[in-house]
Amino acid sequence: MPGMPFSATRARSGKGGRILWGGTISANPPFSPPGDGLVLLMQEWSLTERADDLDSTGFEDQGTETGLTGVGVVEFTFRGLWDAGQNMLIDPPGIWPRPDGGPCVLYENLVDGVFWAFPCVRILSAQQTNPVRGLVTFSASCKSNGIWQRPNSNVAGPGYPLGNLVVSP
Repeated sequence: MPGMPFSATRARSGKGGRILWGGTISANPPFSPPGDGLVLLMQEWSLTERADDLDSTGFEDQGTETGLTGVGVVEFTFRGLWDAGQNMLIDPPGIWPRPDGGPCVLYENLVDGVFWAFPCVRILSAQQTNPVRGLVTFSASCKSNGIWQRPNSNVAGPGYPLGNLVVSP
């Protein structure tokens, strides 16, 4: 845009996003060997990381609220297209309510390698839609089940250390 400094906007596109399901999670890259796990034909994923709010307000806080964060969890949903080129029993692979789903890696953008990794997820709900006119889709609502890895930065560059799995905050 004319008159707008280049540094004024740093928007990112989700068009390079991806979800890898199943396979083996390693430290770097998140799936090893390359190609291990199934790439889901995704249209969208959404994620919320949260923790319990533990109120620790006392007399010495002089009328202000203080607190700690307690048990952490990541909740996420995703939806995508049923891949007719895959065996119908494996795509989407094992996406039904269960406590031992995954492993799962959610890429913000495959180009720069920014991702969330979950060795195990709880699938709370799964839905399939089959319209007369349109595409067969699936969606799921999930929660982390134990440890997870969050992105170390907004954009990882070449050689950027992606870190180890971390315990919830």
